[in-house]
Amino acid sequence: MSVRRIVSVAAVLVSLLAFAGVTPASGVGGVISPGQIKGFGQGGFASGFDTDSQISVFVDVSTGITTFRLRGGSLVTLDTSIVNVGINGFGAEGQGCWVIPSDMLVVSSDLSATLNFDSSDPRVTECPGDPIGSPILGSAPTLGPSGLVSGLQEPLRMTVTWVDAGPITSMRSTSRMRCKPFASVSEGSSRSVDSTTSGSAQGTFTDTGAFTAHFSGGAGNFFVGSSTTNVSGPPTGGCGPF
Repeated sequence: MSVRRIVSVAAVLVSLLAFAGVTPASGVGGVISPGQIKGFGQGGFASGFDTDSQISVFVDVSTGITTFRLRGGSLVTLDTSIVNVGINGFGAEGQGCWVIPSDMLVVSSDLSATLNFDSSDPRVTECPGDPIGSPILGSAPTLGPSGLVSGLQEPLRMTVTWVDAGPITSMRSTSRMRCKPFASVSEGSSRSVDSTTSGSAQGTFTDTGAFTAHFSGGAGNFFVGSSTTNVSGPPTGGCGPF
């Protein structure tokens, strides 16, 4: 499957704890002002294989701050939810990235979760560009001439469930940055757990036609986390790293 390798869980957690801290309270034109920045992220990845149809499925989903590289190279940052999918079978493969409403992903306090995705929902849109700043996404397709959905004819409908398969790991982090006359202190916490995944997918390959896949006993991971950054300094000003 021609998708980029998923980032490691450790890198996911480090990115999660850092992502709110690199976003200024006011960043227009490089000018910032002191204040408090709060961030929240959650997401997971899942893999599965249908032995009957011989179709493999890879999904990752995230909610939080994501930076997209648009066609032409410019960047845009959104606080949103994203699902990224890769599917392949005999002689066919498809992949895509979509912005989804937050209610398509339901997460429980024990980090079990369910994704109910339907690309025909009018609230769903293709990702505006290649997601490069998401806490979880590390496998999104590169933005091509036809956008971020390739090898698939929509609609794509998918259900994925994550169930805990081990102990929950908790992590806390504190980081400090200084660039006179500004300073920041960021505190973050996260929880993650390895998961057993199951689900189904129905769609159409551009090359070979309609498919249905059901999988169970797959592997994945799920996490939630938050961070708070306090920026101190004069009312306004500029600072290189912010």
